[in-house]
Amino acid sequence: MSLEFFVTGGIGHLVLNKPPANTMNRLLFNELKDIVSHEIPAANIRALIISASGRHFSSGADLDEMMLNITDDASFSEENSYPAFLEENNTTFLALSRLKIPVIAALKGICIGSAFELALFCHVRICTENTYMGLPESGFNLMPGCGGIYKLTEMIGKAKAMELILSGKNVSATEAKELNIVHKIVARNELLAEAENIAGRLAGKSEFMEILQ
Repeated sequence: MSLEFFVTGGIGHLVLNKPPANTMNRLLFNELKDIVSHEIPAANIRALIISASGRHFSSGADLDEMMLNITDDASFSEENSYPAFLEENNTTFLALSRLKIPVIAALKGICIGSAFELALFCHVRICTENTYMGLPESGFNLMPGCGGIYKLTEMIGKAKAMELILSGKNVSATEAKELNIVHKIVARNELLAEAENIAGRLAGKSEFMEILQ
């Protein structure tokens, strides 16, 4: 399994579990879709924390798989084409953001590409001091395809979002905090504890969730 989902004390934990890079491929996205659509609603949790095993949150999409799919799209049916795959992933991210519970992303190390898009769809983002975030797709003659463009634009404005997206530049934790992309920077050994603290404070706050959504 590329993802692990478990519940502790009424708080759900969704863990990217393919260290060291926690690369996101079709298998992981299919698992994520199933967890968001079925396991989380059935779990009756009060909040959800998304984190990762190892040093990094995720290096994003599996580039070898992505480029193979783009250059040899004939190997897929129309329903399973690469554009359809991206649209389905965006639908999954939207479903995650529309959960009636707070969703907290706990970021560390590298968090780029589709992994950063995933984080942008969470309600709260915290990170460690050594976290770097960005959408590097332009360096591969691609564009972010899972909804990150409009989420980042909503968050930091069109001009700054275009600058980051078109340059493919990664931002540091400090820069991300200044841009209001992340809500808080914590020490690495405090990351999960702080995510659990936030989850506990926000759980059951329906009026807060209405504002977020």
